[in-house]
Amino acid sequence: MEAKGIAFLKGRVAAGNLELKAVEGLDLELTAGNLEGSLLLREGQHRLRVSMGNAELFLLSGSSLRLNANVSLGHQEIRGLHPEDGSAGLLGEGRARLEVWVRMGNLGVQAEGR
Repeated sequence: MEAKGIAFLKGRVAAGNLELKAVEGLDLELTAGNLEGSLLLREGQHRLRVSMGNAELFLLSGSSLRLNANVSLGHQEIRGLHPEDGSAGLLGEGRARLEVWVRMGNLGVQAEGR
């Protein structure tokens, strides 16, 4: 499934791969599959839960967020965000909040231009 330029994507996917392009809001649960996406998060609360699979997130220029990330069994790589107490990273002023949980799989987060 592919989603492009959506203001806010909310839902649950039982199985399958997702590709997101320039999505501005997220509340998504993925049971089995992979997610690759570019996000522009400037305000509000955002959430991603992956039970089994990988998530690769690319934070577009203009994003401002605090990231909280948890990977139970797998690898986590976060690049381009400033480490901060109590969160996995800060980008910009941190106006939005993104919480990501991956139970079994890998998580990659990259800020554009960093």
